[in-house]
Amino acid sequence: MIKLDEEYYLDANELQFYLKKKHVVEEGDNAGKVNFVTVGSYPSLRTVAIGLSDRKLYELAASLTSLKALQDDFIAWADELKSPVLSELRGAVRLYGTNLRLEEEVKSLKKQIKG
Repeated sequence: MIKLDEEYYLDANELQFYLKKKHVVEEGDNAGKVNFVTVGSYPSLRTVAIGLSDRKLYELAASLTSLKALQDDFIAWADELKSPVLSELRGAVRLYGTNLRLEEEVKSLKKQIKG
């Protein structure tokens, strides 16, 4: 398994990639034990990047109040993916974040044209 960030890990077999989320058991006999829960399966690294990006955007959006802050935090998170194995994944995530920023700029321009 490859660590992507503090929460997410990448695993694979000969057919697909698995995105796993780290989960620490809080109660019971297994309290403190770390489990890895599969949260998605994907046919390529590019689709892993999209799935992981969607999850991180959702998590970041829950705690932020402005789109600009969300975009900045998302790009910063993408830059933190440091493993050399993840260069393709990092590039796809950054591209996804850039596309989000461009979509917002297009919406803003359309509003200005209509207004």
